[in-house]
Amino acid sequence: KKLGLEVKDFNATVKQELEATLNEKTKVPTEKYLQPVTTSQEIGWMHLEYAHQFKERKAHGIKNNAITKFAESYVIDMG
Repeated sequence: KKLGLEVKDFNATVKQELEATLNEKTKVPTEKYLQPVTTSQEIGWMHLEYAHQFKERKAHGIKNNAITKFAESYVIDMG
């Protein structure tokens, strides 16, 4: 009986450690660190604070040209 209790405690500990590790791995860098770790992260590190300064950009869809029209008809015809 004593061994069964130790195994149950061990399994609970392993489960807790696994959940903590998985939670840590799913965090984005801004949640893990106070400052950017790499120079690449500096670009968008505080994007939410400064987003209001930029105008909204219109999204431009893919324009139809001869190649995209051909590809679209090919996909439709071939199923």
